[in-house]
Amino acid sequence: MHTIKVQSPDGTSIAVDVSGAGPALVLLHGSLVLADYWDAVLPALAEHFTVYAVERRGRGRSPAASHTLEREREDATAVIESIGAPVHLLGHSWGAVVALLAAQVTTNIARLILYEPPLPLVAPVVSGERLAEAHLLGERGDWVGSLRVALRSVGIEDGYPESDVDDSPISWPAMVRSMPSWLPELDECVALSPDPNSWVVAQETLVLVGTEHPQRTMQKLLCVQRNARIWSLPGQGHEAPITAPSLFASEVIRFLAT
Repeated sequence: MHTIKVQSPDGTSIAVDVSGAGPALVLLHGSLVLADYWDAVLPALAEHFTVYAVERRGRGRSPAASHTLEREREDATAVIESIGAPVHLLGHSWGAVVALLAAQVTTNIARLILYEPPLPLVAPVVSGERLAEAHLLGERGDWVGSLRVALRSVGIEDGYPESDVDDSPISWPAMVRSMPSWLPELDECVALSPDPNSWVVAQETLVLVGTEHPQRTMQKLLCVQRNARIWSLPGQGHEAPITAPSLFASEVIRFLAT
């Protein structure tokens, strides 16, 4: 594996870890993690693809002065255009929202995979009242308290147990460090369009969803996508690349190989 840097239009340097060989597959991780979120699935994917694991702006090796959804779309598009040949694009959670927007502005995406993008197609995703409280705690420097309240703002009361272990991509310390970048994303989430037609893309698309997670939003998204299908991951919730890496990787490879 080696790391490259891609410059976004606003001058932000985006770190991208490159491994494997074959057609290009770009990965966009979710909100509370870094590019190493994909580590458990990388070996299997790298056997079939040249994998570009993006470290999204505002995190780790991709520091940024501003953090908006439009800037994120520019980041993703810059990475895709730098590769040259058409790529496959896989986004998880907020990374899937970014992937959808990128797919609307570049023709260099062959196929698109979305794993549970948090779109407000059925109901609001974020509680504005709790989000305001999370912001206030963050302004006071209480990032632990801010994380607890922010998780509740998206309906997660106890889904991520606190831990002092810092070797997991979704450990409690790692999530606390991600708070300055997650709050702006939650602000953007409040403003997302609830109209499914706003999220239509031309690319052949796979929508992945865990059977332990609400599926109505993904099904509503599917209704407006011309060339889309939905596959469920048995027994999985929102973190299948961590909890079932073999299953997740096999479904990605199966879709892209057909």
